[in-house]
Amino acid sequence: MENRLHLTEMVLLLAVRPQKGGITWLAGNHLDLVLAGATFLEMEMAGAVVIREGRIEVLPERSKDPFHAGLQEKLAARGEPRKISYWLGGLRLSPSKIKASVLGALESGREIRLEERRFLVFRWKKPYLMPGHHAGQVIDQVKRGLSSFPREKEMVALLLMLDVAGLLPRVWPDRFTRRNARTKIKQIKSDLAGNPEMASIAAVIKAVERAKTQRHAASTV
Repeated sequence: MENRLHLTEMVLLLAVRPQKGGITWLAGNHLDLVLAGATFLEMEMAGAVVIREGRIEVLPERSKDPFHAGLQEKLAARGEPRKISYWLGGLRLSPSKIKASVLGALESGREIRLEERRFLVFRWKKPYLMPGHHAGQVIDQVKRGLSSFPREKEMVALLLMLDVAGLLPRVWPDRFTRRNARTKIKQIKSDLAGNPEMASIAAVIKAVERAKTQRHAASTV
C-alpha cells in the first residue's frame, strides 16, 4: 500500500460493503465502539498514550497526528487516568465522531467516497469503495498474519478488532475456513493474559465487548 493505513482505517474499510456501499449489517450498531477502542490502541502504538490496568494515561509529548492530538487534549482534561469504559460511554468522548473522522481519513486517502443521503429530517453520509481501494490487500494481510500466529502488536489488534466487530466473514466468506480462523483467534486472545506487551489489547477488547453488551441490553429494554 502506498499510503499505509492505520488500524482504525483497516477495520472501517472492511466494514464497507463492496458492491452496494454503506456499512455491512455484520458490524451491527457497535462499529463506532470498535473504532474508538482501535483508536486508543492506535494512539498507544504511536506513543501518544499508555494503557495500563485498563486506564488510559496521556503522555506529555503532543502527537503529530492532528486527530490524535485533539483526543489527547480531551483525555488529559479529565486529570487522572480514566478507565477505557469511561471513555466509551459516549458522554465524555463521542465514538460516533471518531467513526466520522476515520471515514473522513479514508475519503481523503481516496479509499472511499461519501455520498450525502437524506430521509425526512435525517441526514448521513453513505460510504462507497473507490476504484483502486486497498480492502483486498488488507484481507490478504490479515490472512497471512493469522497463518503464522502473529507477534506484531498491530496485527494482533487488527485480528481481534475484526472479530469483535463481526467482520470475519469479510475475510473468510467460507464458513468452515472462518470457523478455523476463529479458533486460532480465540487462542491468540487467550494467550494475551500471559503477555505483558499485549495487555493493553486485552484491556481494550474487554472494554469494547462490555460496552457492546450494555448497548444491546439498553436497546432491548
